[in-house]
Amino acid sequence: MEHLPQILKPTEKAIKVCTDHMLLGGVVAIPTETVYGLAAEYGNRVGVNLVYKIKNRPKNKPLIVHVEDVNMASDFVDINSDTEKIMSFFWPGPLTLILKKTKKETIAIRSPKHQVCKQVFKFLKKPFVAPSANPSGYISPTSAQHVYNDFKHSSTHNKILILDGGVCSTGLESTILDLTGGLPTIVRPGVINQQEIEAVIGRVLNRKTTIQTNSPGTSLKHYSPKKPTYFVKG
Repeated sequence: MEHLPQILKPTEKAIKVCTDHMLLGGVVAIPTETVYGLAAEYGNRVGVNLVYKIKNRPKNKPLIVHVEDVNMASDFVDINSDTEKIMSFFWPGPLTLILKKTKKETIAIRSPKHQVCKQVFKFLKKPFVAPSANPSGYISPTSAQHVYNDFKHSSTHNKILILDGGVCSTGLESTILDLTGGLPTIVRPGVINQQEIEAVIGRVLNRKTTIQTNSPGTSLKHYSPKKPTYFVKG
């Protein structure tokens, strides 16, 4: 493993190697339909902590839990008829839902539709966390080569396997919809827009914030390019 990060073609054998790596507390960069994610088994604290370390991600930034389907989601949250309606319409797909895990805790959860993710679930049989596979705060990767370039000089480069599932189809993060309050509220814009959600469930609020909340992607500095940007009048 000393020559990592390795880029692997998503053969059945390679995916089995990657899921075994995750079960042992390792981290794998995998493609989703949105961006590449740095995946660790949700229940493995070693792997989850390694994700934070590799990304240099602040501990107050929550992670999205990726599940195979509604049945796997029901292991973590109570799903009422309205929530099931949303899941049935938008899942698998780029919509993350914030739901109540307990009376005091919430969880961000989504079901990706990329074929490689489906194969990962086939062998892993467990949910996984998968924040974007890049250093925290910067542009999210949409190819295996982007992930490699971001981490090849990192001190943790030998901790990562990369599954090459091609270029992501959207290149934009999932929309995050908070269902823990009154009206459903978009707390992070993404692939699915407000009008599409309202067509299914009725009125939805759109909250703009630059303060870190119980949702990923809401801090002041996020998705920042490394190159300076200039606004020119005229």
